[in-house]
Amino acid sequence: MRILQVALGVSPTAGGPVRSITGLTRALSNVSGCAVDFFVHDPDGVERFDLGNTRVIRGHRVAGTVDRSDDFANELDAFMPDVVHFHGLWSWTLHLDQVACRKRGIPYVIAPRGSLDAWSLRQKWWKKRVALALFQMRDLRLSAALHVTATMEKTHCKRIGYDGKFILCPNGVNLPASMPMIQRAGRRVLFMSRMHPKKGVIELVEAWHRLGRVSDGWVCELVYTLNGPEEVEYEAKIRGLVERLGLEKSFVFTGELDDESKWQAYRRADLFVLPTHSENFGIVIAEAAYAGLPVITTTNAPWDELIQRQAGWWIDLTLENLVHAMAAAMKMSDRERSAMGENAHALVVEKYSWDSLAESMVKQYGDLISQQGGRHA
Repeated sequence: MRILQVALGVSPTAGGPVRSITGLTRALSNVSGCAVDFFVHDPDGVERFDLGNTRVIRGHRVAGTVDRSDDFANELDAFMPDVVHFHGLWSWTLHLDQVACRKRGIPYVIAPRGSLDAWSLRQKWWKKRVALALFQMRDLRLSAALHVTATMEKTHCKRIGYDGKFILCPNGVNLPASMPMIQRAGRRVLFMSRMHPKKGVIELVEAWHRLGRVSDGWVCELVYTLNGPEEVEYEAKIRGLVERLGLEKSFVFTGELDDESKWQAYRRADLFVLPTHSENFGIVIAEAAYAGLPVITTTNAPWDELIQRQAGWWIDLTLENLVHAMAAAMKMSDRERSAMGENAHALVVEKYSWDSLAESMVKQYGDLISQQGGRHA
């Protein structure tokens, strides 16, 4: 099977989506009988990633522009993929790619990457409404399927009017070559994500303030990327809130870390918290769980398994619920938190291995190709 993966770019500030796209691509390239190409319109930084046996095809897109070169069409004609897998929405460049696939009768899959949930649709809603009417809904409906990472995301797609097929396959975890030793000093809560309003950082700071003496002896480390001026402004807002609430000694603004240092951050923490407003998967949740941390997140992320496996807390996002969960975790003994962390680690090892997920994806690709009457089925 010839598989073509397509992304606009692999910016270091893009966070979880880039790690999951490249992780899936690498894993697919290691499946017997599969040849995988990865077309990146803006290839800056692609060298950072281990893509296994994948052949990388570099486009010529400049950030913020539309790639109107013939690179993608040439790749289709040269590689003749059985299926093309696009990652992301709202892009005229990707729309043109999908038109090129349709002209050649090549089935394609679109991964919305969380872009169709209610919270995300409200952001710059007027632009998205125009895009849906102009091209996006047509591209979705003419796809062979949408790739969703959880049943929650499937529901979001249906709510906007999509009534086609789905590929259901969660994200996996890109594991480090070796896990750092645990290096805890004191009590530490870790937040790791983009510095963005959807990630619930304000709620985290306000909950910490409400915890009062329960949080004595604890610190909260914020590891985050900044993607554009809006997130820089949001960071300043968070720093200002921490100062106004007198929490300067409790919060550590670490900022961005490379992959090696990121795993060290997980291993110096006792607890992971992501009070998100919207998450189609939440790769940092899986990483934290693999690192052996109990996790607190919200029902806006598809992680009900945390409750089922006694690996953390899965709460409706209210300040009261967040305070209650954090207080419960902080009051636990080290042994109790460690037991929850072991459950979290076991969950990820069992369900989110890239090798098994890639095999599942290839099977689902094959089913689509057969249904579509693909040229190479």
